Amino acid sequence: MNSKIKDKKACPPSPQWSMASGASRRANLILPIFLGILVFCSTVMFSGFILALTYQSRFFPHTKISNIDVGGKTKEEAIKILDEKDQN
Repeated sequence: MNSKIKDKKACPPSPQWSMASGASRRANLILPIFLGILVFCSTVMFSGFILALTYQSRFFPHTKISNIDVGGKTKEEAIKILDEKDQN
């Protein structure tokens, strides 16, 4: 009986076992990659949402109209500045 056990231990692993461990390794890689992509996409979406809220009624920074910087100004402020420049 002991000789049969020793013989089984000496045999190389069957291909089925090696495939299962390869699939397991792939599964262990897929989850962190998926979570990383999910976190990245969530961060980009959240940043875009915050940017949209911050500038919902203002021009984005460094925006120029006819070489006049209106960045961070509201529509009314920009019209006032452009009217003043147009009169000069």
